[in-house]
Amino acid sequence: MRIEDDKRASKPPPDVVLDTCCLVNLAAIDGTLDCLASFALTWYVPTAVQAEGIFIRAAADSRVVHQIELTAAISAGTVQICVPADDAEHAMYVEFAFSLGDGEAMALAIAKNRGWKVATDDRKARITADAVGVSVVTTPELLQHWASHTARSMAEITRAVRRIETLARFAPAEDSPAARWWRKVLEENLEA
Repeated sequence: MRIEDDKRASKPPPDVVLDTCCLVNLAAIDGTLDCLASFALTWYVPTAVQAEGIFIRAAADSRVVHQIELTAAISAGTVQICVPADDAEHAMYVEFAFSLGDGEAMALAIAKNRGWKVATDDRKARITADAVGVSVVTTPELLQHWASHTARSMAEITRAVRRIETLARFAPAEDSPAARWWRKVLEENLEA
């Protein structure tokens, strides 16, 4: 399979604000947040997401989880913490929090006000983002971008997708952007 075959998915802009679900999924790639540096994107994590904590399973068949610390990624400059900067962002955050979790609400308010994309797999957050004109990027789209913009082998890409499915317990919905690409990676690389 050629990764370039499916470049129809939108390319994320350099500034992406992460909600908790996407952050957990990306942390599953290598068990840390070190992989984020290889995406060539500027990552922002709202304080509401930081407060939720990021946990992934230690192994596929394990109930043991471990917490992923943001400290190293922040120190390395890979991730930047963000907060609502003004009354407009605070007001949007409060408004979105009536129907979304705090992490999704804050990520969406910041993305809306600053013209960034929001990274979320949450269906309700994606619908809300669409309604207010915020561009969304999902975990499968981020992985597709990573696969086509870095020198990763197909085995590395397949391992990353499998780790997200097993350690973060995430699989894209059938109608999710880049879900077809995700399934194709898994189907065509069974040995990896």
